[in-house]
Amino acid sequence: ATLIVWEAVLASQVVIEEYRAGTLALLFASPVPRGRILAAKVLLVCGITLALYALSYWFQSACVAVAGNYLPYVSGHNVDPVRDTTAIVSAIAVGLAPLLVGALSRSVIATVVSSFALVAVASNAQGAGASLLSVPFAALFIGMAGTVCTAAAIHRIVSADSAK
Repeated sequence: ATLIVWEAVLASQVVIEEYRAGTLALLFASPVPRGRILAAKVLLVCGITLALYALSYWFQSACVAVAGNYLPYVSGHNVDPVRDTTAIVSAIAVGLAPLLVGALSRSVIATVVSSFALVAVASNAQGAGASLLSVPFAALFIGMAGTVCTAAAIHRIVSADSAK
């Protein structure tokens, strides 16, 4: 959940802040298509977030393994690669959905606040199997919705800049 909000903050700084300030127009002056520039920015955010998810996952696994050696009541966590990979990819896609709110409002604050709303709906701290992102079909659906929102945000930004 924390990484979803962090991803929205990063995306809002990389895309929405430039869009709001008008500095994105300088990038759009290059001969590279506007959609490709924005897609590269979004993929950069996705790559950084994926690296942080992997680092977090490995760190948690190592902590549980070490604690399990010294504390009898700590057992290793259940590793389900399909479920975990689906949840991570879907969380990355969901973390970009607030870009649509930011593109519509030209606001970094609105982007971050909408990420908190998404986390409240998609994530749950009651246990590993309690969140929507831990259910593979729900995670895929939410991830697809996040991807559609991201594509709509890119389209909105490119269309708004083209109209100038």
